[in-house]
Amino acid sequence: MIGVDLGHRGYDLFIEKPNSGRTFFCNICGKKTVVEKSIPYPSSFADAFSKKLDLHDVYKCPHINEKWHDNAFELVQAIEKTPSKRIAELMKQDLYDILKENRK
Repeated sequence: MIGVDLGHRGYDLFIEKPNSGRTFFCNICGKKTVVEKSIPYPSSFADAFSKKLDLHDVYKCPHINEKWHDNAFELVQAIEKTPSKRIAELMKQDLYDILKENRK
């Protein structure tokens, strides 16, 4: 297992059937994901809770466990959740600054 919370799925973590041949890019920083092929991984939160694992290709951002990327991930989620357009714009500025400082 790669040790990433399933809550990251769709942002910087993508799970596909083995040998799907797909390419993914991180929805946080835009970096091309790295694939781990045919590894035991839960298909859903329920599977994770019951420790049911199936073989999947797991695609993850190479920056997924870096502090700056975690901060950017949290900002993206907060932007999506806030009902305030003004607060969302301020958070987008912070997100832009984090990405500008850390893109490699």
